Amino acid sequence: MKKIIIVLVVVLLSGSVFSVFAEDAISFVDLCKTANISTIKSAISGGADVNATSQDGTTALMSACQNKTSSAVSIVTELLSLGAKIDMANSLGKTAFDYAKTNTKYGKQITALLEKAKSTINSVKKSTATTVTSTLVSSTTVEKNLTGLFGAK
Repeated sequence: MKKIIIVLVVVLLSGSVFSVFAEDAISFVDLCKTANISTIKSAISGGADVNATSQDGTTALMSACQNKTSSAVSIVTELLSLGAKIDMANSLGKTAFDYAKTNTKYGKQITALLEKAKSTINSVKKSTATTVTSTLVSSTTVEKNLTGLFGAK
């Protein structure tokens, strides 16, 4: 009798473990829509990908933008701080911005967060492009000056 119970427990436990791993990305995306911040942080520390997508391309960030719990803004903030991609679109062509606009409880706050993050990203891209351009101009100027001093090769 003990052997049967032990086997039954092992089978039940192994089945649930396999199903969790098989649907890991989808589960995290779904979780972001309804969970609280501590659950999301636990999932992330357990290895959940902040850029996970479901089969239709819905991202964890898109789901978080639909979250109507008191943790919604914190979840979006957490995902953004960890590098969640803002401009991805799912198979319906919807982005995180689209889903934030439909959130009747926290949509305005979430949209403001997304706008700030997008502005920061664009600012960094512009700054990086300016730095690269400056470096190229500087190295071209240095090369011309050296060529002028030492003659052409």
